[in-house]
Amino acid sequence: MRLVILLALVACGKEQTPAQQCASAAKHGVDAMIDQARGRVANAQLPDDVKQRILARQQRLETASARMRTVFTDRCVADKWSKKVLDCYAKISTLEDMRACRTQLTAEQQAALQRDELALLSEGTDIAAPTGSGDHRAELLDRAIADARKAITDATNDADRATAQEQLDNLLQEKAKLSGQVAPAAQ
Repeated sequence: MRLVILLALVACGKEQTPAQQCASAAKHGVDAMIDQARGRVANAQLPDDVKQRILARQQRLETASARMRTVFTDRCVADKWSKKVLDCYAKISTLEDMRACRTQLTAEQQAALQRDELALLSEGTDIAAPTGSGDHRAELLDRAIADARKAITDATNDADRATAQEQLDNLLQEKAKLSGQVAPAAQ
């Protein structure tokens, strides 16, 4: 009988808290994204100058990976992501897999995560595109806008549709601000 109780206690002790589950999913997701980027660069036949720019951007991404994990973990904990979503993130190996997992989040969860990711990028951090170029942030915004438009189309109720529309409106405003910031630099 004692052995059964002891085994039950040991088994209970191994269960992760929601914060630990989120941190584990964040680590796996960000690491998979970085690994995929490394593989693409390593296997690409590119001119040296292009390859150097890509490697520099990749290095900035790797440097910011801890902050990216924190954003991901914080959103996961605060928004109480489902076990299904966490299990999905635990199995990803590509950016496409990550996007598929993200679609399992509610519209509100997706909007909050995108907002925090964009805030990280707009800090002028070392993830942002090199020296005055808004291309990288614009590219991320374009992807987020496409995702928000898809969320509107895929919404199954008015509340999710309204949340996705609000998210789209915010992203379009952010894009307009970025365009205003980038345009003078191009002159």
